[in-house]
Amino acid sequence: MQLEDIPTLSESLARAFFDDPVSCYLFPEDHRRIRRLERYFRFLIRTMFLPRGEAWTTPDLKAASLWIPPKNWPPSVAEGVSQLPVLAILGRRTPRALRLMQLLESHHPRAPHFYLGTIGTDPAAQRKGYGSALLRVVLSRCDTEAIPSYLESSKAT
Repeated sequence: MQLEDIPTLSESLARAFFDDPVSCYLFPEDHRRIRRLERYFRFLIRTMFLPRGEAWTTPDLKAASLWIPPKNWPPSVAEGVSQLPVLAILGRRTPRALRLMQLLESHHPRAPHFYLGTIGTDPAAQRKGYGSALLRVVLSRCDTEAIPSYLESSKAT
């Protein structure tokens, strides 16, 4: 994945997460959600997943799995501070987001693991096996290296 791929991938992920319960909770206005999600994913990919993690995508950027490997989790204080500009994207929903992050972090494993921060497929490209294929790339390494993986999911499917 290249820097110039970030806008296209962010658009695909925004569409994938448009009806996600957490997205609706953080960005309840339907007419603004897609643009906020695009900004959110552009920010996360640029500041977290590319510098510290791994981004696996389909060639057309319609699907992605974004991981943080064990050596880069948990984030350092400096990395945490680098995430503060996300508050401008969250706006008045920042208190909700901070409470949610605190809740999620309280359940996050402490043992070394691969953290699947995001996996999504543009709705127009779903049901073609892209998500499964993108999972296999890292999960096969997890199996080989006997390292667990972790994902928080707000959807059953």
